[in-house]
Amino acid sequence: MGIGMPSLLEKRQELDKILEDVSANGYFIFYTWKSETIKLLPSALVKKINLLCDDDFDINNEHNTKIIKIILDDEIYKLSLHKNKITKTDLEKLKLLQAREENLDFELQLADMR
Repeated sequence: MGIGMPSLLEKRQELDKILEDVSANGYFIFYTWKSETIKLLPSALVKKINLLCDDDFDINNEHNTKIIKIILDDEIYKLSLHKNKITKTDLEKLKLLQAREENLDFELQLADMR
């Protein structure tokens, strides 16, 4: 289960660097990052990120980039769990994450709160 985690964690850190220094090539760099990163994600999350990164996507829009970060952080958390060591709290968090994955509006509201 943890096979993709180091790569996904690296991609999450890479996103922070991209967003810190948005240059003239920022969109190209971001979309290159996105095309590499979505290969590491389940299809439901790919769909969410693709919806966020539509034709009107603005790399300087903190709201959308926060949502992308939350999606990645959640997936990294899920990948870090070991099936045989899941606690009741972990199980509750996993259920919440599953509900969040199925509801884009929840992600939008959460990004507003951060």
